[in-house]
Amino acid sequence: AIGHAESLQKAWCELRATLDCWHTSKAEGSTPKVLRAELAERLRVLDDSWAKFECKYISELIAIEEKARALIVNAVNFEAQLRKVVRGSAGHREAEVGLVRCVAHLNSVANFKRKGRDDLGVDILESAREVLQRCESGHCAAYIGAYRDAAETR
Repeated sequence: AIGHAESLQKAWCELRATLDCWHTSKAEGSTPKVLRAELAERLRVLDDSWAKFECKYISELIAIEEKARALIVNAVNFEAQLRKVVRGSAGHREAEVGLVRCVAHLNSVANFKRKGRDDLGVDILESAREVLQRCESGHCAAYIGAYRDAAETR
């Protein structure tokens, strides 16, 4: 798209120079030095450059959208697979790993300020489950105290 943008900019500058020349000669009261054929050619080149730029630009936007959609579709497919398989089976584990990987990747590409993380694996999900199980069995007071202590040190 950059090459097409440069061509468009050049065509625009040439048209402007042609119009400036016409305007200057008209302001001086002399016969315009610009011929109608020259102006028509400048307009044709501008129109052609604009159409090529627009086509390329839109094509690139569509390609970006397709890449972004593919990331979401991949995550949705793993989520659908996760719903279909039996919990605890190898297929369930594979779907969980895939879904966590997709979510981590989405997080990394969505955070354009480089604050996204894709280094967290399925072990983070397993750790969260362990904490929930301990809390459900009444052993979460120790976690809450540790979290409070950690929050106060920040």
